[in-house]
Amino acid sequence: MDFGGRHIVITGASSGIGEASARLLHSRGARVTLIARRAEVLAAIAQELGQGAGFTAADVSDKDGLLAALDTASAKNGPISGLFLNAGVGGGFHPIGDYSDEQFDQLMQVNAASAFWAIRHLAGSMAANGGGAILATGSLASARGMANNIGYVASKHALLGIVRAAALELAPQGIRVNCLIPGFIDTSMMAEVPQDARDHLASKVPQGRLGLPVELADSRLPPVRSRQPHHRPVAFGGRRHHGNIAGIEYWERQFGTEILSRGTGREFPEVHDSA
Repeated sequence: MDFGGRHIVITGASSGIGEASARLLHSRGARVTLIARRAEVLAAIAQELGQGAGFTAADVSDKDGLLAALDTASAKNGPISGLFLNAGVGGGFHPIGDYSDEQFDQLMQVNAASAFWAIRHLAGSMAANGGGAILATGSLASARGMANNIGYVASKHALLGIVRAAALELAPQGIRVNCLIPGFIDTSMMAEVPQDARDHLASKVPQGRLGLPVELADSRLPPVRSRQPHHRPVAFGGRRHHGNIAGIEYWERQFGTEILSRGTGREFPEVHDSA
């Protein structure tokens, strides 16, 4: 599919899943705006991509900075048709007794509150322009517990709740909101995990290794249609394998001609919980 110049904003776009997605979407004709903290890295990626690629440096945990970045993106690259809320932090592993308020608050702001701020800020303009698509990067921790990482688990549970609520509320306005649940992907966040733990996680993946960001961005997993206005697609090592859809396939289906019917909810893939 050629995205026909639709404008898609990607947070956490300086590396990993965000960068890989930005590159692939741009190669398919989308205009992309990259948002992350490292301006020099974003500038290099945007320059490499060329026409139709822009960037704005911002820390998503700073509400005013994030909203200003979204406004700048709209002013420079046109109305936002798609929003990929991919920025996130892991927070490290600490027992509950050692988990500080500062660590917990940072995780909640970056992984959850920033998504709420962005969705609230853009919902009105998206609806006024005929609708759009929003995708947030969750985690296996969005749906299950994990010892010694209470802040991360709480923030990713909160993110999935935000997506579910927004999906139901915004569907009648032609805005589709979904949450991507990746398996174990070899990103900078994963690099913080000790090697023995990385090896253990890789052993749990059907492919026997960690996934690569580009594999997630270019996933071609078969959709299953239903009347649900949200779904939780899973990719590479995830444990829900019904109705999987991710990466470029997600954006193709969100902007395909038969997806643009407003408020019907008929084109949303269905995911059956197996956990």
